[in-house]
Amino acid sequence: MFTINELLDIAVRIERNGETAYRDAAEKVAAGKMQETLTWLADQETEHRRWFADLKKRLINGEKNQISQQIAREIFDDILGRWSFSLDEKNLPQFETPAALFDVSIGFEKDTVIFYEMLAAFIEDEQTLKQLQTIIDEEKRHIGELESLKISDAAP
Repeated sequence: MFTINELLDIAVRIERNGETAYRDAAEKVAAGKMQETLTWLADQETEHRRWFADLKKRLINGEKNQISQQIAREIFDDILGRWSFSLDEKNLPQFETPAALFDVSIGFEKDTVIFYEMLAAFIEDEQTLKQLQTIIDEEKRHIGELESLKISDAAP
């Protein structure tokens, strides 16, 4: 069963793993649009990781209860127990083709959006909810960027 601190730790870990994977991939691809996008994605994940870490610190330091303490732990256990994303780091450049890299990255981003939307259901503070929605919107933009790159890479 998960506490809010554990859920925020998961969010930090998801963002750290995404940042690491995107930076590793950016170092191993040729300079150009793909490298720029992977670096941009890594930078975005860094910002998201910092926001979740800061939110956890504020909660630990007793700031106004921003996230409901009535989280149904069984719900999170059930949902996260069936989750397809891995909290292990993925070394994206090891994929045989750019299309495989894009597919895994898109799946990772989609899972992240689902997790954050689930987390949003338990946020009470409007400002915190707005900030989380901004992150969700950015993750959705990541999906669009990756899908565009995948399409352009597949074009003859």
